[in-house]
Amino acid sequence: MSSDHTRNPLGDELQEVIRGVNGELIEALPLGSGGYPGYHPSAFRIRLADGRVLKGRLYGNWQRAAAVEYVLQRVHHPGLPRMLARAGRALLTEWVDGRPLVAEEMTSAMLQQCGELLGFIHSAPVPDRNPFERRDPIEEWHRRCERDLAALVHAQALDGGEARRAFELALSHAPSRCVAGFVHRDFCLENLVLRRSEEICVVDNETLGIDACDFDLGRMWYRWPMSREQREAFFSGYDRRRSAQEFVKHGAYWAIVAVADAAVFRLRKHAQATQAPVVRLRTLLREFDRAADDITLLSY
Repeated sequence: MSSDHTRNPLGDELQEVIRGVNGELIEALPLGSGGYPGYHPSAFRIRLADGRVLKGRLYGNWQRAAAVEYVLQRVHHPGLPRMLARAGRALLTEWVDGRPLVAEEMTSAMLQQCGELLGFIHSAPVPDRNPFERRDPIEEWHRRCERDLAALVHAQALDGGEARRAFELALSHAPSRCVAGFVHRDFCLENLVLRRSEEICVVDNETLGIDACDFDLGRMWYRWPMSREQREAFFSGYDRRRSAQEFVKHGAYWAIVAVADAAVFRLRKHAQATQAPVVRLRTLLREFDRAADDITLLSY
């Protein structure tokens, strides 16, 4: 970390966006978790002189910040924080008061609420003309998956046989097409809080964008392990906004694509950061081999 960053952790752009909302900074507390090797927190709890408490984040580039801004300006739901301002790589949103959720307290009704929130995001209309739209043909997803698995083999995170089995399994469950929409790409229990109003809100939204909705569900499967009953509750809520039928039918494909993508993302951060997604992938392969491919992601 540079000495300049140490002296000015907020950066000029985040300080600029705070001034843009007529704020006088009193306190900036860095937010973060254990993360993984190579992870560095980039979000702050901002307290202003007039009593306002906001959340500020400094993104890796302005395009990522602009993509999040674009989604938050068009997807309005109590489960998403309000967008306040952006300057370059810096984004300011409301601070969401709430308590973190834990797996043991998640009722069927709460899981349905979570599913409906993600379904709402996926079903929100995307403007026909926008600077962030992604409508890759399914064949490009195949190539992307193959490249990611090859990168993991090259890094010795997977062996060649595991990568071949994963790619063959993915192709055997692949859909003929994919549908793009607004996506979250990190929708999981650790990013959710419960407001005093009993509304569940997703508070870490740095990966919002436009992508394949079923890839987003694959990401959710990887990031949020559930029992069969829990997944059924989640998808019953999701189905209120968008059908999960195609994802359930082709879930093995999107799970493998999503886990390989996550492992390569972590690999770029640190050579030792791939353990969690690789373990998830290996467990999935064992389950499919044990059940002779006759399982769905609802049961795992």
